[in-house]
Amino acid sequence: MLEPDSGTGLDASRLRILSDNQRLQPAAIRDGALADVLEALTRAQTLVIGYRDAADKLTRPVIHPQALLQRGPRVYLFAMKNDEALVRMYALHRITSSALGSEPARQAADFDLDREIRRGNADSGTGDRY
Repeated sequence: MLEPDSGTGLDASRLRILSDNQRLQPAAIRDGALADVLEALTRAQTLVIGYRDAADKLTRPVIHPQALLQRGPRVYLFAMKNDEALVRMYALHRITSSALGSEPARQAADFDLDREIRRGNADSGTGDRY
């Protein structure tokens, strides 16, 4: 997808795949979730999702996709939620429902995927298998 002639419109500033140094098991991603995320990111549109966090709380935010990152077998979306300016990481395997929104996605003025990776914001876990 990072090939210039692929037609996706996603370059290295919006899509990254990193090797994994953690021992993570592949996580099941709901059918259609990755396709919806890629379409929203490519079209710069909002995405309406159901999201179940680590505490098992289900929310239904409108998110504004910024970039997609695959670290080993796990895929994460950097996005802003609702009217917030903070860019958060959303694990795709925690998305319970997804639909392309009708509004253009807001772009974070200071978001830089390379900087997030350098700061360690793409890392998590202790090296154990989960």
